[in-house]
Amino acid sequence: MKQTLYILLIIAISLASCANNGDEPTPTPIPPNPPVVLSADAVIGIWETYYYTKAIRANPGTSSEVSYQGLRLIDYDGFKTEFYKSEDNTYRFKSVNVLNDLIDEGIYWVNEDTLKFKFEIKPGKDTLTWQKVRVFDSAKGILKTDASYWGTNNNKVKYIITDTKCQRNIDINPEYSDVNPAKVKIDFDYLAKTKWEIYSFAYYEGGQYRDRESTLGGDTLKGLTYRFYTDPTGERRCHLTQRIPGTDELGEKDLPIVIVDDVISFVDVERDSSGKIIKGTDNSFFMWAREWKERYGVESFIDWKEERFQDDISVVIRTESFVRRVSD
Repeated sequence: MKQTLYILLIIAISLASCANNGDEPTPTPIPPNPPVVLSADAVIGIWETYYYTKAIRANPGTSSEVSYQGLRLIDYDGFKTEFYKSEDNTYRFKSVNVLNDLIDEGIYWVNEDTLKFKFEIKPGKDTLTWQKVRVFDSAKGILKTDASYWGTNNNKVKYIITDTKCQRNIDINPEYSDVNPAKVKIDFDYLAKTKWEIYSFAYYEGGQYRDRESTLGGDTLKGLTYRFYTDPTGERRCHLTQRIPGTDELGEKDLPIVIVDDVISFVDVERDSSGKIIKGTDNSFFMWAREWKERYGVESFIDWKEERFQDDISVVIRTESFVRRVSD
């Protein structure tokens, strides 16, 4: 397997989002909800993340406080957290990624409208954290939480980041989504009927189109093809192929994929003999497929990514990779 394609992918994806982030350009404000009635027993079950956003307030609590555009973080779509009661009557949790690899585990408890966690990383290194519950409906299988933390950017501006995680109980409401506008869920069988290719690329900084970066990204990604298929074991996969610019050589990569609603996770990891992911080898990347329609007479969609500019959190970088069907 050639690694050239992987290098090209990382270059292009880094333009957008340090390899992983896709975000919501016009997030819909979430209105206040009634007081939450919560208990450790009530949340028992398996909860899947279907939407995850980051909001930032700079200079909080001052006359110069400002809120910046919220971003959708697609990396965590499909991650699951299971709350359960162990044999010794301890309330415990464990979280897994889209391939069901264990991410973290520990104990949890409830304090009014707040879930509190003690992560068991290794002996003597436990970590405590909490999530304020914004919405909880056990009958409908809906759980939404907020986690806030402070930061300081390169210009010494203080800010608060609030992560909002929307989850659904997979045994009660596995297809639930209340995102507005509604997600256009990906049909794997439709994707697998033919190849798809990137044919155009656009780069925006603070809403302004940047020609140089758009050309660079287009030169890197145009012609990259995706062939989605199911292997003999039933695993969904994608074979990526691209002709290396200036050569007759093909770069190739074949990866397992997981689709959660409107997001495709391309899982690129290395594992040890026990099957655990080797630290530092997770090069997975993500596609948020949106705006499906015919363009120039061909079915297409946009792989949309956004991220904040590293040196100025008020500036949003957005890339749009245009992907179209290719006739065999």
